[in-house]
Amino acid sequence: MKIIKKLIWIIIVCLMLAWIVFNSSSELNLISKGENNLKLDNDISLMVQNVQAPKIFFKKAKYVEINDKIDEEKLDIVFLQEFVFGSGLKYFTKNYSIIYSEGRLGPRGGLVILSKSVPDKIEFYKFKEQGTWFSQQFFDRIIEKGFLVVRFGNKTLINTHLVATYDANESHKNVFVLNSQFKQLKTFIETELDAGKVVLLAGDFNFNKDSENYVEINELLTDQTNEISNELEYSEAEGQIDFVFSSNGNAKSVKSVDYDREVSDHEGFILRMDLE
Repeated sequence: MKIIKKLIWIIIVCLMLAWIVFNSSSELNLISKGENNLKLDNDISLMVQNVQAPKIFFKKAKYVEINDKIDEEKLDIVFLQEFVFGSGLKYFTKNYSIIYSEGRLGPRGGLVILSKSVPDKIEFYKFKEQGTWFSQQFFDRIIEKGFLVVRFGNKTLINTHLVATYDANESHKNVFVLNSQFKQLKTFIETELDAGKVVLLAGDFNFNKDSENYVEINELLTDQTNEISNELEYSEAEGQIDFVFSSNGNAKSVKSVDYDREVSDHEGFILRMDLE
C-alpha cells in the first residue's frame, strides 16, 4: 500500500511539473487603475527594481514596502523584474495600471510595468533563445524571458530581464543565450528607431559596463545612468547590471531607493528625466 501511495504521489508531482513546463499563456493583461485621460509627459519619473523571486516563502511585506515607496515618490512609471508569482500583484492596485503578460506562474518573464497613464498598446515578445532545460537557466526558461512593451503615442517603453549567465565563462552556453537574447532585443529597438519612435529601455540586463553588449546598446541609445551612476550602490564583483537607456532626453537626477527593510538583492533606483 505504501508503495502504491508513493507511486501516486510521484505521478501527481510529474503531472504538475509537466503542466508548469508546457502550459503557456500569451494573454496580455492591464488592470486599469491609472487615468485614461492622463498623458505621459516628456518630463517623467520612473523606478527600476528587480524584486527578487522568493526563494521559498512569499513575503507580503516586501511588496507592501515597494508599493509604499512608489506612492511616496509619486512616480509616473515603474519597471519591475523577477515578479514571478501573480499573487503579489494585488498590493499594487491603488493608483497605477498594472501591465503584464500572463505566464505559467504569474507575469510572463517576471515583467510588470506600473503606469499612472493607460498605454495605447501593450505587447510582449518572448526571446527565441531560452537556454537548455538541464542547466541553471532552467527557471529562467520556466518563466519565459522576454520584453514587455507599452506604447504612448510615439513613445515606445520597454521593460526587460535578460537571462542570467551564473558566472559562466565566455564560451559557455549560458553566455550564448544571453547574447542571443540581447541581439533580438537590439533588432527590435533598431526597427522602432527606424520608424521614428522615441525609445526608452529599462530593466535587468545581466551584463555590466565592461560587456560588448553594453557598448553596442550605447551605439543606439544613451545610458541615462552613466554620468550619475556613482550615486548608486552596486557590488564590486558584479557591477551595475540594471540600466535605463533612451533615444532622447537627459537624466536630471537619480537616487537609490531607500527601503526600511531589505526587499531585493538588487539596488533599485529612481530616475527623473526629460524625454524630449
